[in-house]
Amino acid sequence: MFDIGFSEILVIALLGLVVLGPERLPQVIRTAVRWLHHFRQTARNVRETMESELNIEEIKQDLHFKDIERQLQGVKQQASEAGESMNNMSSQLQEELDRSLSQQLDNKEPLDKKELLDSKEGSLVKSQPGDKP
Repeated sequence: MFDIGFSEILVIALLGLVVLGPERLPQVIRTAVRWLHHFRQTARNVRETMESELNIEEIKQDLHFKDIERQLQGVKQQASEAGESMNNMSSQLQEELDRSLSQQLDNKEPLDKKELLDSKEGSLVKSQPGDKP
């Protein structure tokens, strides 16, 4: 951590012996070791807490993504069902329209001029009884 060699520790110990004296040096060394141990333990606890929090956040994100995927699957299925329903309704309307047109062509007298023009344009607008031809 500090990259201190034996000779450097020896110099620091001799300097401490001179400054603090032989009576207080062992107590200061014990206090320094205790603080170093406490600092390392605190750093380890902080690292473990951060890792567990990050794992919890990853799990929450995974659950959130899975929930979004489930919702998207539901929406996709509803859209598919709505599309099928629209196709069925369209085919039923087309059949009904074809049937009604064939009945009109079979049962009706010749169309008047306006109805003939409307049928050529593909419009289903019928002329009203009061309309002029």
